[in-house]
Amino acid sequence: MTGEATTYQRLREHLSYLGLTTAAENLSPELDRALKDKLSATQVLESLLEGEVVATKARRARGRLRVAHYPIVSEAAR
Repeated sequence: MTGEATTYQRLREHLSYLGLTTAAENLSPELDRALKDKLSATQVLESLLEGEVVATKARRARGRLRVAHYPIVSEAAR
């Protein structure tokens, strides 16, 4: 089991180093789901990358909104 734990930890470190923090955070739950649902490695990888894409799109949208300098209207002013 030590070899598996080491491999798992290295995989998390690789994902984090590559900036795939969402995939790194979701690795354990996705591997658990894969065991439970008998998913293939390809299905697990696709799910991890899909989460990464969703997180990247959300970050980019927040960045564009921040750069756009839209005026903020408070609820009290409406």
